[in-house]
Amino acid sequence: MNQSSKRFTTLVAKFITLKKLENVVKLYKKCIYQMMLISKSLYKSSIYTIRIVFFQRSIIITFLLAYLYEVIRRLSKNLLDHTLKLNFDSLPRDMWEILSDPLRLNRLPIFLARLIATLNALNPLMIKLLMPYIDGQNIQFVSTFLAGAISALVNFPNFQTQRVETNPYYTFNWTMVLLFKALDSCISSLSSIAKISPQTDLCIDLALLMASIYCVMNAWYFSPEKLEPSYRKWLNKMSHTDEDLLQGLRYMRDGSLDYKHTQTTTTPTAPLQASLPLSIQHASLQNQNHFMKFAQKYGQDAALGDLTTHKKLPCIVFHQFHCESCVKNTQHKFYTQLKTTLKLYASINLFVFVVVKKFYANPMTLILKTLRSSLILSSFTTLQCACICLVRNYHPKNIKDQKYWDLMAPKLGAAIAGIGTVFSKNKSDLLLAIAPRSLGTFFDPKPTDSNLKLQTVLFSFSFAVLVAYGRLNPSRLKGTIGKGFGYMIK
Repeated sequence: MNQSSKRFTTLVAKFITLKKLENVVKLYKKCIYQMMLISKSLYKSSIYTIRIVFFQRSIIITFLLAYLYEVIRRLSKNLLDHTLKLNFDSLPRDMWEILSDPLRLNRLPIFLARLIATLNALNPLMIKLLMPYIDGQNIQFVSTFLAGAISALVNFPNFQTQRVETNPYYTFNWTMVLLFKALDSCISSLSSIAKISPQTDLCIDLALLMASIYCVMNAWYFSPEKLEPSYRKWLNKMSHTDEDLLQGLRYMRDGSLDYKHTQTTTTPTAPLQASLPLSIQHASLQNQNHFMKFAQKYGQDAALGDLTTHKKLPCIVFHQFHCESCVKNTQHKFYTQLKTTLKLYASINLFVFVVVKKFYANPMTLILKTLRSSLILSSFTTLQCACICLVRNYHPKNIKDQKYWDLMAPKLGAAIAGIGTVFSKNKSDLLLAIAPRSLGTFFDPKPTDSNLKLQTVLFSFSFAVLVAYGRLNPSRLKGTIGKGFGYMIK
């Protein structure tokens, strides 16, 4: 009996154990099934989130346009170089390098894609946070502005650090472009509120354009450190101006080069200077022979540049010894610049005609556009050159000395250099090319820690303003570039 009971008890225990195991297995299967459902849900939500954040139209369009901006110019230049040299051995390698280079993390396409992706991710969060505090009319603008500012503050410093190592002016130039467009958008918004007429708006654009040209031309003559070195070289090349001529005027402004008679008769300390030894009198004039060396550089008599024998530096020195006549020199300046600018704009417009317009544009329109743009650009330094000779030769004789008018002439020339822009039909696009350079003259471009932080703040503010206007009211973004930016981020 006892053995039967033990067997029965053992069987019952085994049965209970099996039941428990079955329950455990069922529970385990149920847990696995639930985990699979959760994983599937997480996978779908992750894919949806990634698609929403990283594969939106704005991100793809921004990346593609930035990529084309980086590639097309370099690719066309490389193809042209290989074609002219009739050497195609290294063409595949060069093309691959050009096509793959913008895909690196420190290049513009990736940076802009990250910038827009972060903006898109933050925008809904900003709307939820601000909804209790801001009404429905303004919440879209404010939330986009804050999301854009945070996105730029997060992404720009790293991009800035990487780019400064190769080109100290790269992020500075982009910051000035965005700052100008942001200010332009704010002014445009205020103009619409104040109901300014189109004619007044046109006059404002013209005034801004002339002021921008003045700042750039004046910096080119007297403050070259405010302009990018490559841009200064481009100005010298386009205007056919010798850098040594500009350097002489800078020496004159700094006091290391001067007219001898001015030093001894017109300065308040002339009696004291006259009592000193000659070596001490001219100790500060360490560049007094600059224009003499400049004359010898062109194979001319050094006496032409000797300021100790001239009451006024001969105009032929300012003409770079081309001719003595100021009128003929101005004509020569205009013709040489026109030939150079025609080559520049002809290549640009031909590229647009072939690649962008696909030969569908009117060739006569292309020719007229090229000629008009070339004439306007050629007029800048031609007017300044003519003004320099006019002021130096016909200034009031009883007001200030010759040195004063030698230095004032380029400034007055810079003030009238932009008159030719009156005939420009695309003042907004012309402003975009010049105004950022003009804005840059008010900031220190050197990549110091404080300057880089200021760049980050300006870039973040400007980007936030542009994306806010671009998504709420794209009409506030003026010009071809403004419309393109609005198309990218909408």
